[in-house]
Amino acid sequence: MLIGGPRAGLAPEEAHFRKIKEKFPEFPLILGSGANKNNIADLLACADGVIVGTTIKKQAYLYNEIDYERAKEFMDAVHKYHENVRD
Repeated sequence: MLIGGPRAGLAPEEAHFRKIKEKFPEFPLILGSGANKNNIADLLACADGVIVGTTIKKQAYLYNEIDYERAKEFMDAVHKYHENVRD
């Protein structure tokens, strides 16, 4: 299932997202918007994947080019989450 927030760049409420995963645990749950370096750890706790766009763009604006530093910061946060899960 693909679940998005109210618009590009905004995540759904975490509680709502968790309720969906609890109700349908057999289905992969993909976050369609709103993931960023500050919330990705919380979201990955119940998401099976994410679609990333706005947060890795220059000035966090959807139609701008990718900002490689923002992309690296996001992926660093993802890697940190996965390292903590393994520990």
